[in-house]
Amino acid sequence: MSNNQKNLLSLLMGCVLAFGILEVFFRLPVWLDDPLLPWFKVNSYIFDDQDQILRYAPGASGMHLRWDGKNRLIHINAEGRRGERIPVGEEFDILLGDSVIFNGGVEDVETLEALINAKRPTAGKRKVLNYGVSGSALFHYRSRLEYELAHQQQLKRVYICFYLNDFIRDAIPPFLKSQTRGPVMPVYDYHSYAIAHFGLLIRSAIAIHTYVPAMYTWVEEFHSRSYQESPEQWSQVRQMAHSEWGSAWVEENWQEFDQSIEAMARLCRKQSVEIVLVLFPVELQVSPEFINEEMVYPQEQAKALAEKWNVPVIDLLTAFRNRKSEVLFFDHCHLTPAGNRVAAEEIHAFINSNAQKSTAARVSGL
Repeated sequence: MSNNQKNLLSLLMGCVLAFGILEVFFRLPVWLDDPLLPWFKVNSYIFDDQDQILRYAPGASGMHLRWDGKNRLIHINAEGRRGERIPVGEEFDILLGDSVIFNGGVEDVETLEALINAKRPTAGKRKVLNYGVSGSALFHYRSRLEYELAHQQQLKRVYICFYLNDFIRDAIPPFLKSQTRGPVMPVYDYHSYAIAHFGLLIRSAIAIHTYVPAMYTWVEEFHSRSYQESPEQWSQVRQMAHSEWGSAWVEENWQEFDQSIEAMARLCRKQSVEIVLVLFPVELQVSPEFINEEMVYPQEQAKALAEKWNVPVIDLLTAFRNRKSEVLFFDHCHLTPAGNRVAAEEIHAFINSNAQKSTAARVSGL
């Protein structure tokens, strides 16, 4: 072996060692806090498919983040969703939403769609399917809806499940994502090759120390429950959360909501599919003893714009406040089994009311 070859080999070995040290340096704190390796997490299997639809890798299984201190193994079905598959030859409805609908923190029988389906007689009644994808937003809902309407003739009703940060198209910085057309490549693509891996590590470190802290400065105040003390304290925490759930108080964001609801309503009506808007509150709107106009601003905006496009609304805020003595949230937004039960009751009540109106209309037509 020549000296040049030896020098090149030494350089490569040195690079590998350096990258290995960097790998341990950046990942060790994460591993100590959450011993599950990243590729074992179910949300690592989210990807953009060939139709630019955000979905889970079909057939994947992975653990979910520990909202309540318990790891949960989540299975993704062959259609790339959690829960039941599309019933063959039967009509069905869908819950289109983000992680609040995906419900990774609860067992399969405690998810929102499972509780809704359990309340409905099986004979002649449509099932509700889970179309929740963690990290998705209005932009993704619209794309997914357009795709499903074009491919699923049995789809009869769509529940657009709106959470207060759904204006944010992508809460994850683009440089941390791997947009791929492959069917099983995870969003967090930890490259095997040294140069690409080095770049990802450096950019991840930048995000950890800049982007993430700036976005979640409100979390400490949330855990201190300072927002429950007064409307003024509540308003301060809301302003701190302007990059997350607080984005619902940014007036300009409602232009996107207006455009999205109009577009989705038109898509559904063109296919004779019903569309319903479901408004999910955050814990900070539910637990305080006081309530004022500022706190309900997002719900009022959403209802006004939905009425503009003749879209029915299920507003869960009042029902949640009436049951706030129960533990309804794991954190600021993700629902416990008890929270899912409250939401399921409200949606089930809407289904019954809608069915009664349809029956009355048929009878009067006779």
